[in-house]
Amino acid sequence: MLKKMILLQSLLCVSLFATTAFKKEIYTFKNRVLKTAILYPTFDKQKEVFASNAVFKGFEASSNSAIKDEKFPLLIFAHGTSGNWRNLSWLANDLAKNNIVLASNHPGYTSRDSNPKSVLRVWKQAKDVSFLITQALNSKFKNNIDKDKIYVLGFSLGGYTALALSGAKLDMSTYKEFCAKYNDKACEYFKDATSIINKDYLKKSSQNLRDKRIKKIIAFAPGLMQALTNESLKNISIPSLIIGAQYDHNVPVETVIKTKFTSFSKTMIYRELKDATHFSFMQECTKNALPILKEENAEFVCIDGKTRKRVDIHREIKILVKDFLK
Repeated sequence: MLKKMILLQSLLCVSLFATTAFKKEIYTFKNRVLKTAILYPTFDKQKEVFASNAVFKGFEASSNSAIKDEKFPLLIFAHGTSGNWRNLSWLANDLAKNNIVLASNHPGYTSRDSNPKSVLRVWKQAKDVSFLITQALNSKFKNNIDKDKIYVLGFSLGGYTALALSGAKLDMSTYKEFCAKYNDKACEYFKDATSIINKDYLKKSSQNLRDKRIKKIIAFAPGLMQALTNESLKNISIPSLIIGAQYDHNVPVETVIKTKFTSFSKTMIYRELKDATHFSFMQECTKNALPILKEENAEFVCIDGKTRKRVDIHREIKILVKDFLK
C-alpha cells in the first residue's frame, strides 16, 4: 500500500511539471506553402518565449522536445483575414498542455500575403485545414493522436472555415445586397473585391467542404456567417460552439450571427463576450503597442471594450473552450 502511495505521489509531482513544446514545420499542398506551428504536451521544463514582438506578447514553451507518451485530441487552428498563426497562440499554447495543436499561415489570407480578392476565395483555407489533418495523422505524432477527437477552432475568416468544415455552405449571391444595407467593416474591406462574385465563383464558394473526421468545431467571431445557407446550418450534426463579441464591428453579432439563430441545428451553441471587440480574440498587447500602432492608424487592434481588459476576456474564452471540448 505504501509503495502505491509513493508511486501515485511521484506521478502527481511529474504531472505538475508537464508543459508545452513548440516546433515549426513547412508543408506544401498544391503549391501552397503552409508554414505551420505545432504545439504539444511535454515534460521538458526548459522554456523559451515565442511569438512575441513590440506589439504582441508571446508565450512560453520548450523547443522541439519529446511529446508525452499518451494519446491526445488533435486541434487545428485557423486564423482570420490578414492574420497569422500567432493570433490565437495564447489559447493554442494553453490547450497544448493536453492536446496536439497545429496552426498555419494560410497563403492568400495571411499577414503581408493577402488582399480582399484572395481572401474572398474562402474555400482554400478550409482545404488547407483538411490537408493539415491528413499530415498530422501521418506525422511522427500519429500514434499520439486520438482520431475520434479531431477539432477545428477558427477566428473570423477561420471561424467561417470551421463552420464550412462542419458542413455549412455559402451562398454569396446576396452579399452585395447585405452590404448595401449594413456596410460593416468587413463589407468595407471587400467592397472592390465583390467584382469576382460571378457564376464560377458562386459554384466554388458553395461547394461542400465537410470533413467527417472533425468531431467538434469552435468559431470565434465567424466571418460571412450571414451568407451561410439556412438548410446547411440546420444539418450540422457535430457539436459547434459560436462565440461572438458585443462590440464587434467587423462581424457584428446582431446582423451576422443572430440573424441565423432560427437556423441553428440542435448541436450548435452561441455564447457572447460582453464588453469585447473583434480583436479581443487576439494576443495581449504590450505596453508600447498603442504608440507603435498609432503610426499606422491601427490602434483598434489593441482596443477592447469599455472597461474589460483583454486578459480577463481571454480568461473567459479559455473557460468556454475547455468546457466545450471536455
